[in-house]
Amino acid sequence: MKRILLIVFLCLIVVGVQARTYKNKTFTLYDCDVEIDKDAMKKLWILAPMFSQDEEAWPMIKKIQTICYYYFQDYMMQEKSLDILPVQSLSKKVGYDIYGFPDTKWKNALKYGNSKYFFTFNLEIEDAMEDMDIVMAADTILPEDQWLEYIIPKLTLTFSIYDKHGMIPIDKFESTIQAETVCRVNEQLLNGIANDNEEFSECDLMYYLDKAVVAVGENIKR
Repeated sequence: MKRILLIVFLCLIVVGVQARTYKNKTFTLYDCDVEIDKDAMKKLWILAPMFSQDEEAWPMIKKIQTICYYYFQDYMMQEKSLDILPVQSLSKKVGYDIYGFPDTKWKNALKYGNSKYFFTFNLEIEDAMEDMDIVMAADTILPEDQWLEYIIPKLTLTFSIYDKHGMIPIDKFESTIQAETVCRVNEQLLNGIANDNEEFSECDLMYYLDKAVVAVGENIKR
């Protein structure tokens, strides 16, 4: 009997989660964060000259964060019908970071926010060159002194949703996408970020961002 009750209880939890829908609900961005691990940063930094200099922010990091966030936002609005307010819609009284994204405490976001839901966008970019199965499967076995010229992109996207009570997310959607090949660190890696290209291949960061965004979206009921 206890086992039957446990199964029923678990089923109710699953049904309750699946029943939640965010279609046409209003969302306000509370926090946008892009984290690049030290190994990936060393390699991406080689491509920094592709970006114009900016005294207030690292131009490459700013561009990666901005492009990735708005790619995510556009997908969620168009494909999942989420009503996401403009990034700086909270208030002039709320702080913003050097990249133009909200930088404030929860109490201020809740005080000045005008939407039913708040959310955070977190993207982690890593170099998975320690995955020797992929390295060994490459056409050429790479000497360690050449590893700075190659990268295995690994992206983890986390979309956390909060209500007016804040602090503890009421929903969290996460996806991790990793390349299955070794990619050379060159201009192609930043297609769609450093240029206006919209067609991505297996050695573009945007190719894996797209997969991560779609994977998150698949778990959100429309």
